[in-house]
Amino acid sequence: MRKRVKIDWEELTIAFEGSEFDQSSYLDLETGEVVSVMREIMDSDEIDEIERRVNLEPERYRIIPSIDSSEAYDDMVKFIDTVEDRHLAELLSVAICGRGAFRRFKDVLLSYPVERERWFEFQSDLMVRRVEEWLQEIGIEPSSKRPRRHTSRGDMDHDERDLRPRA
Repeated sequence: MRKRVKIDWEELTIAFEGSEFDQSSYLDLETGEVVSVMREIMDSDEIDEIERRVNLEPERYRIIPSIDSSEAYDDMVKFIDTVEDRHLAELLSVAICGRGAFRRFKDVLLSYPVERERWFEFQSDLMVRRVEEWLQEIGIEPSSKRPRRHTSRGDMDHDERDLRPRA
């Protein structure tokens, strides 16, 4: 039987997106709170307090995985497959080749604001899906609904059909 926990979708999704080397985030399985340790900005007392809480009740806290760069890269490839404008799709395909792919991809999208917003929707929806899968894997059933809109990247409606490759 899965445990029902109120989830703050935005906080949990942000923790999944977290790419900081010195950051660890935990989900409190009792309260649904996301607890983060950010070594670069927190003092040692704050870090010690969080680590003490987690170590005292390890069954209560679950480390939140963050996506790795290969998953993020695959997300860009999937998005490019949905782009109708062949010229833009080609620009994006070239942009993701080699070192600096993420920066170049986003730089190209700066000149295409509608597609840039669609990218944020696309990426956000994939992240929420990853969170849902992870919660299921660890036996958690969210008592709060999955957001119709995910707003960590802005106030954007998402639409399932935007995830299908365009013909």
